[in-house]
Amino acid sequence: MIELSHNLQKGDSDMENQAPDLSFLQGVSAASDVIAEVKAKVKHMRELEVDMLNKQLIAQQASKDYEDYKATVVLTSMTSAGLNSIEDDEGNFVKLETKFYCNPNKNDLDRAKIVAWLNSMGGDFLVKKQGIVAAEQLDMMRNAGIPFDEKSDMNTNSLKAFLKDLLGYNKGGVAKIQIEDIPDQIHFVISPEVVTG
Repeated sequence: MIELSHNLQKGDSDMENQAPDLSFLQGVSAASDVIAEVKAKVKHMRELEVDMLNKQLIAQQASKDYEDYKATVVLTSMTSAGLNSIEDDEGNFVKLETKFYCNPNKNDLDRAKIVAWLNSMGGDFLVKKQGIVAAEQLDMMRNAGIPFDEKSDMNTNSLKAFLKDLLGYNKGGVAKIQIEDIPDQIHFVISPEVVTG
């Protein structure tokens, strides 16, 4: 009897030793938890992204509304009231400023017209000339028979300053031309704008 119970106890011990090792399942459970946690964070990131994009759209619309209101309602109100500046209730000044914009056409035909007009107005110093030679003419150029196309360019800011001077907008300036005298190809615009400070 003692022997049998000893064998049973020994058999139980052998069975424990022969039971399959299931410890890897604990790692799977832990890995599943980690993956679920990462997925939850990715989901939250996507929610934040949607929120960000919605707020960007709202901000873009608010910026457009502000700029439109400033450029139409406030500008018209100040102009019709004859005001160049006004102080708001917080002590900040809002004023009208004249802004100048210049965006000359870049195609060769229009550039040639602009250059001809600048030359006639004493603005030839603004024109940067450059010779362009076709590849098949390089040998001729080396031999001093140089056919070339003339390419002209100019600094837009210098052109704008020159035009402002011709129109008499610089301090103490006297108008030498009217805005209608400027070629259309230069796209010179004078625009009053509301400036906040």
